[in-house]
Amino acid sequence: MMTIEDPSRLAWQSRIFVAGHSGLIGTALVKALIARGHTSVITADRAAVDLTNQHVVEQFFERTQPEYVVLAAGRCVSACEEARIPAYVLRDHLTIQANVIDSAYSFGARKLIMLATHSIAQPAAADRVAEEARLLDVAKAAGLRMCAAYRQQFGFKAATAVLPTIYGPHDRFSASRPDSIAGYMYALSTAQLRGDTSVYLYGRPEDTIDLLHADDLANALVWLLEDDTLGTVVFVPPAATITLAELGKKLAEIIGYEGEIRFDDDHRLTVAMLPECGPHLGVRGWRPLIGLNQGLAETYAWFVANQQNLRL
Repeated sequence: MMTIEDPSRLAWQSRIFVAGHSGLIGTALVKALIARGHTSVITADRAAVDLTNQHVVEQFFERTQPEYVVLAAGRCVSACEEARIPAYVLRDHLTIQANVIDSAYSFGARKLIMLATHSIAQPAAADRVAEEARLLDVAKAAGLRMCAAYRQQFGFKAATAVLPTIYGPHDRFSASRPDSIAGYMYALSTAQLRGDTSVYLYGRPEDTIDLLHADDLANALVWLLEDDTLGTVVFVPPAATITLAELGKKLAEIIGYEGEIRFDDDHRLTVAMLPECGPHLGVRGWRPLIGLNQGLAETYAWFVANQQNLRL
């Protein structure tokens, strides 16, 4: 049976594989690593490495020998999109997680951090029976257990970072994702451009949502990569908690939309609240630096400036 050596402190020359480097979180993480002087950040797009193909993933790990892995890859879908392709969502996330976690262990990675949505940490609410749970949550919960199992059986330092709602540049701003911060921006911007007197946003106005900018998350992930005491699960704290009504008002002011904002109670956002953060970040001195007003304004400015290069 293979054994894993205790990791040394993350060094500037450490080989770090960011799986899902072109997405919202992956883009921010690569930027943060490079800014800190890391010279061996490993990335690969889908054309180069199909993470759903076990043999291809094994060949990639054998060739690149990453020491640290951040698993941020998968189908980035809203609940609306998931309803149209449920089998693909579950299949792809489960397969990618299994391939990357097993290859990271098998080829000697020192640490792996998988990212998970906050809703997997919530007990089933009275109005959310198991059959109605998002398949993305089901897949991420399985990935969390897989990380824990590899830690228990092999001593592999695999951990899951449970995140609040992440927003920022390089997200998917599209009408197909109305139950997201990027979707809110898209809907309000479209209504403003068309001169609509009212606009519908998903969710209940009184519900609250935890928010964290992708750049703050990226810095938190670097701290976690450096933390040799990291346990199986760590909860990354939000920078702000706000009601959907307040969020809609803030975005309308940033965008310049003066019409009426209505909420579609039949379609809800995932607004689960996170437990208190563990000691891994707070004790080490990490704090989010980007305020909500600044973060939302900069995200919208990026959205406007990148109309020709948006990920749909």
